[in-house]
Amino acid sequence: MGIRKYDLEVIRDLIGSKKWQMKGLKMLQLGDQSLRDQNNTPALDYFEDKGVEIISIDISGKNGSIPIDLNQRISWTIYKNYFDLITNFGTLEHVKDDLIGYANVNYFLRKGGVVINISPWVDGQYTYHRKAHKYTTQFYTDWCNKYNYKILVNKVLPKEDRGANWILAILQKN
Repeated sequence: MGIRKYDLEVIRDLIGSKKWQMKGLKMLQLGDQSLRDQNNTPALDYFEDKGVEIISIDISGKNGSIPIDLNQRISWTIYKNYFDLITNFGTLEHVKDDLIGYANVNYFLRKGGVVINISPWVDGQYTYHRKAHKYTTQFYTDWCNKYNYKILVNKVLPKEDRGANWILAILQKN
């Protein structure tokens, strides 16, 4: 999985709009991400170099990620309601029970914290691993209503931004 230049701009714009600083930001990265435009540098290293307190969760355990299965509910009390920012750049659609993965997001994110989701979108729907639901902007609207989140951005990205159509959903926990 990889973070593109566009994704870094989304993170920077969000941090700027919230008047947050990279240094001291508490961030949870879903998936072992690398920076595609920077020789696949591990994103964990990139953000740590900027002073971000970052944890990466990926079942593989590669590149410093913690090997945790996002198909399972996580009860990691030290990090309950802890993170300012959670990134999901093309990870949860690979989890067989991604709704549990999204419940874990809710568990980890603090009140006022933000989750950035970039999910694949094809002709208004996306199914993976035989899921019953589809990724649409309505999926994120329904999820926000269920978990009491505010929608900051919820749109289909044009192909020019990420090379294919994806949904960008930036959601803030109330």
